[in-house]
Amino acid sequence: MKKIFMLSFLAFFLFSACSKEAVKPKYIGDGSDKATAPKGKVYDKILIKVNDKIVTQKDFELFKIFSKATLGNNPEALANFDELALKQMISMLVLEYFAEENKLEVGEKDITRKIFEITERMKLAGEEDFRRYISEQIKYDISLQDIRNFLKNQILLEKVQEFVVLYEKRSELVRPTEEQLKSAYEQNKKYFTAPGEVSLAHLVILVDSKAGLKETIGVEKKIESIREDLLKMKDIVQRTKAFYEAVEKEATKVNEAINFKKNKGELGSFDYQKLASLFPRYTSVYALNKGDISPMVVNEDARSIVMVTDKKGGETLSFEEAKPRIEQALLMKQGGEIFEKWINDYSKQFSIEINQ
Repeated sequence: MKKIFMLSFLAFFLFSACSKEAVKPKYIGDGSDKATAPKGKVYDKILIKVNDKIVTQKDFELFKIFSKATLGNNPEALANFDELALKQMISMLVLEYFAEENKLEVGEKDITRKIFEITERMKLAGEEDFRRYISEQIKYDISLQDIRNFLKNQILLEKVQEFVVLYEKRSELVRPTEEQLKSAYEQNKKYFTAPGEVSLAHLVILVDSKAGLKETIGVEKKIESIREDLLKMKDIVQRTKAFYEAVEKEATKVNEAINFKKNKGELGSFDYQKLASLFPRYTSVYALNKGDISPMVVNEDARSIVMVTDKKGGETLSFEEAKPRIEQALLMKQGGEIFEKWINDYSKQFSIEINQ
């Protein structure tokens, strides 16, 4: 089992690519067949056609932007990325037919509820904050409607998976034994930890927009000197008190206007996702311990240091505490394997064409 970090709405739509046993698609343009364009206006190239449903080149490129963001630096997945993404898009069209046959629908309320769940979990302010966070993660200024469209696909997949695994194929799902649960725990103990959260405060010194190199270096030397003096204090309580005093002393009129001095530089408490969303330049601070102070952080118009005033979570859970999570993970893995086999078989009835 691997520790997998992913945003739920950006997760790949299927557990893996369709197997070699799945229906072989026809490649349009290689002389083996000719495509019949569906009725209606088409504004860009049709890339995939499953019976009468299509995916355009633009749809596919946007899907790849989303999907690649979930892979991180996974060399194995990136090596076959285009092929995997193409097969996943084909599978999504196939699932749309199954959903229609079984009257599985996704309404606007379903999508809004999903967005609310995500923003609550990530402690984001709302849909627009959510959109900005996603745009930053995928390095693409995406619209909220595009996000809603992708969420609709994910919710549809969840409904189909639930229908297939929990109803049609329920008899194939076997609950893990106690021995299997304990084995999974021992092999992956370091991944079963309590959720982490850090409380932060920062000391900021602004750099005048008209400041020259000499003035800028002066600001940097000053803030580095403050950090060095603070780190000489071994008592964390004393260091924290001195940090707050330094904030009050160094606060400028501009800082005071945004309650920087009044709040003693306190930013609040964050899990990693919330910190990355609101203060991306400070994400490295998440790995520090209580009482630690970050190296100088350089911004266009300021220099800052960040102190971890409190840190919770991160401790390893006992087997009994982790047991529900382990069981869920093993059942999901088993369900994924059942679903993959099912969709490979189900796909064989469709005419699949790829225009490359």
